[in-house]
Order: sequence, then structure tokens, then C-alpha cells
Amino acid sequence: APDKLSLLYTTLSVDDVTRYGGYHRELFTRAFTILEEALVICTLCQGVKRDACVYQGMTTCKPCSHCPDKATPVKDIRELVRQLSIKCPLAPRGCNWTGKASEGENHLQHCKELLCKCPNNCGVGVNRKTLDQHLKLCQMRVLPCDYCGEEQRAKNLQSHLLSCSLHPVSCQNCHTDMERREEADHSEVCPAREVIQTVTAPIEVLVARNVSEYRGDNYLVLERETDKLKERVSCLERKNQILTKALFCKPELMKYDSTTGRILEGFKWRLQGVSGLTKSVSTLESPSFYIWHHNMRITAETGLMGSMSLRLTRVQGCYDEIVRENCVTYFKCELVP
Repeated sequence: APDKLSLLYTTLSVDDVTRYGGYHRELFTRAFTILEEALVICTLCQGVKRDACVYQGMTTCKPCSHCPDKATPVKDIRELVRQLSIKCPLAPRGCNWTGKASEGENHLQHCKELLCKCPNNCGVGVNRKTLDQHLKLCQMRVLPCDYCGEEQRAKNLQSHLLSCSLHPVSCQNCHTDMERREEADHSEVCPAREVIQTVTAPIEVLVARNVSEYRGDNYLVLERETDKLKERVSCLERKNQILTKALFCKPELMKYDSTTGRILEGFKWRLQGVSGLTKSVSTLESPSFYIWHHNMRITAETGLMGSMSLRLTRVQGCYDEIVRENCVTYFKCELVP
């Protein structure tokens, strides 16, 4: 093949036709002396002469000659070159072969480092020594289906299994194993079909029916599913009550006039007898109230020197899971002597 020969021989164009000339000089295992170079190097292709011949007083490779058919072979040079030792052109890839120049072309036919095309036409180039390993994993290799025996490309095998008529499937109602081609017929005679249809009916239909007609397993299935539905309805009703309170409750929100800076309406906590409270150390807490769905409480602390401090804190409330975070509003506290 041309790609193999170009590794071993030089290429040149004669009359717009590409030919393969002499051996590549770097393939020889030893360097040439000046006298040897003058004897074996072709002046046209600059390679080592392959099948040396003489035409019109010029010694060249036979393929390089302008008229190969009329050229005279030079047997001494031909024999000398054929006996010279060369290494494999694929030595940089790891091939350690060395041999006579005359054996180079035959070696390339079997060299394990030579790139070749995958026979499955997957488009991947692999060398011969790893070709067997590649063929085991190639996505274009042909594999038989384990169920119907139909041959498929490896990359298409999984999609084939999704439609294979002999692939085993399981009934979603009674969990019976069968082949896919039997699935349609089984759905008409499945023993669990009527029960599943009954259980998935609306709850109003289930309540309206006379459960006395169900016996054995059918009745137990119906009873379990009914209990689950009742529990779910009860849970939804509780959540609805919480959300309704959160949406329609009227927390004592402060109404603030941005133009005058006055608090118009809000939560008010009146402390009676403040003058008496400040004579001793005590702590008072207001009732809890919601501001923007935050459950809040005001704490008043009095000291021995007649001082009083107020602290607004957030406490746990029943709407904490649905309230908005980091809201700021206003409150008012009146102290009455």
C-alpha cells in the first residue's frame, strides 16, 4: 500500500506521476563514509539507491530513472545496498526489528506498530498489536441480541432491547414476568387489572360504591387505599387551615405615616404603675403578637436605680415555617405612672 511504502522509500514526481525512489537514509543502522555516499546515494531522490541502474551516464535508482526500461542494472551496487542493515521505519513507535534492506518491504506487511483501519469501519486508526483489543470494544462491532438473536451494532444494542419483542418484561399490576410480545394480550386478562382500576377511581366513587361486593384480597386492597386517601385529605386540610390563618389573619401591624413620621396604629402595650415597678428589680413580658407574620414579644426590665429597658425579641410561633424573614416594622409601648 502507498502509505506503507512511503515509510520505507523516498517519493518524487516524474512527469507529474508520484514514484517511490530509494531508501530513506535515516533507516540504515550505520553512517556512510564519504566514498560510500558517492556510491550509494541517488542524486535525484537523495535516498539510498534502490535497484541501481545507469542511463545516459547517470547512476540512479531504477524508479528515479527517466527511462527505467532502457536503464542498465548495476549489480554490484544493488547487491551492496540489499545487504546493508536497516531498522524498521516505525522504530519511534516501539518496533525493534532490524534486518537487510531487501527484507524491509516484507517486514512492513506484518509490523505490529503499523497503523491500520478498523475492519468494522468505525473510523478509528489503531496499530496491529492493539487491534484485537480494539475489536472487543469497538462500537461498530456486530453482536447478536441475547433474546431474539438479531445482529446489531454494539452502539445500537441498548436501543434495540427497548423494542425487542422477546425481551423479558414485568406486568406493572400483578408483576408477572413475560416476553414483550405477550404484554398486550396479558393486559386484557391480568387478574390485578380490575383492582387497580378500582383503586385509582375518584374517592367519591369509592365511597358511593357498596364495599360488600368486594371479597378477600380485593376488599383489603380497597380498604388500604381508602385509608391512605383519607389520611392525605386530612393532612391537606390541616395545611389549608394553617395557610388560611396566615393569609387572612389580621396581625397588629404598625401603620406609619412617611410624611409626618408618626405611628398611626399598631401594637400597644400599657404598663400600669411604672413608678412602683422601678423601685425593685423585675421583668415583665408582653403578650406575643405578629408583625409581618413574625411572632414577637416585648420584654421590660427594671433596675434598682429606677431605670427601665425595653427589648423586642422574636419567639417561636405557629406560622414560623411560612413567614418572611428579616422584616422590620414599628411598635409602640406606653408607660403609665
